[in-house]
Amino acid sequence: MKKVVFSSYAPLTETILKIFPLDFLAGKGIAVEYWDLSALFGHEVPGKELTRPFLRRFADEDALSAALLAPEAAEIFLVTAVPYEPRFFRLHRLLARSPVKLGTVIVGVMPTPEQSGLRRLRQNARYLLDPQKICHILLKRAQIALKRLGVVRDFDVVFAAGSAAREQAGKARVVPIHHIDYDEWLDTRADDGRLVSGRYAVYLDQFAPSHPDYKFLGLTTPVDPVHYYAFLNAFFSRLEKKYDLNIVIAAHPKSDYPVNPFAGRKIARSSARALVRHCEFALATYSTALGYAVLDRKPLVFFTTDDIAARDRPRRLDALPAHFATVLGRPCVNLDHPPEEESRIDPVDAMLYDDYKYRYLVSRQSEGRPSREAYLDLFSEA
Repeated sequence: MKKVVFSSYAPLTETILKIFPLDFLAGKGIAVEYWDLSALFGHEVPGKELTRPFLRRFADEDALSAALLAPEAAEIFLVTAVPYEPRFFRLHRLLARSPVKLGTVIVGVMPTPEQSGLRRLRQNARYLLDPQKICHILLKRAQIALKRLGVVRDFDVVFAAGSAAREQAGKARVVPIHHIDYDEWLDTRADDGRLVSGRYAVYLDQFAPSHPDYKFLGLTTPVDPVHYYAFLNAFFSRLEKKYDLNIVIAAHPKSDYPVNPFAGRKIARSSARALVRHCEFALATYSTALGYAVLDRKPLVFFTTDDIAARDRPRRLDALPAHFATVLGRPCVNLDHPPEEESRIDPVDAMLYDDYKYRYLVSRQSEGRPSREAYLDLFSEA
């Protein structure tokens, strides 16, 4: 193996560098490249792109085909984070013809509620009214059949974070890694600095009304911002009064707040880890950043709204906040129908928190060791 290539449909950003330890590997003498396929699949992140000497952008499929089908591609270990979905079928078909050694990363798996037969029937009935969704379902089933026939190849190696990810690895060789939040948690254990004085709770922001991924996912029912922030700020005010503290906003990395919609409350970006460390409790819908609260054994309070449920129903995620609450033994509040009295902030259930930790955040086989070391071990093999 002469070169390790990481590839995704997103441009090179700080988040990509957290998932793929490109800087670390390059510093250890591993020949690496990042193949940016965003121009082919339309997932731009304006203003967030980084540049590196190992960055390579592909603007047309002919250039990508040439790189993947060339004889020297046999010397490439390609790790892709492109999901197995109909819109990426051409890429997966191309990979099936390529001589590269193929790997993927499974990280960020979330607990999802099982659906009752009646709920599935209702969901499928809605799909029958949407030709685009019917087409997607048929293409998905066709891809599964093609994979069984060998038209689309399986992965040789899967980098899996937690037991839930490991269960999706199939017959591939599994390299245990961790969720990026756990890696950051490991790297910052010695940093005890506080960003906020006094007692506070932290809201793990999801940028609910305007998240850029909604457009990419084809969602057409965004949360109404006036309704959402009015309910959210009223909820925060009730909690602040009851528990005699302030609520601080851990802004989503993709958020853009030219005007503070949180009634003047402090907004901090890229600070969720530090804010959770010293908070009294954390508030969330179903942010993956709640992993920080799990790792630090902080109480969580989940919430949803009727708008959030309507927005997430096309992806079958409308029940997620309540399901997260059940999995972790925490309360969940619908802000459109708040209880007469706010829920108590009870101590965490350590057993439930540990179950979540090892299923979705941490691989027991490599606990305490950063994921980048697992990548280095594999790519250093003769």
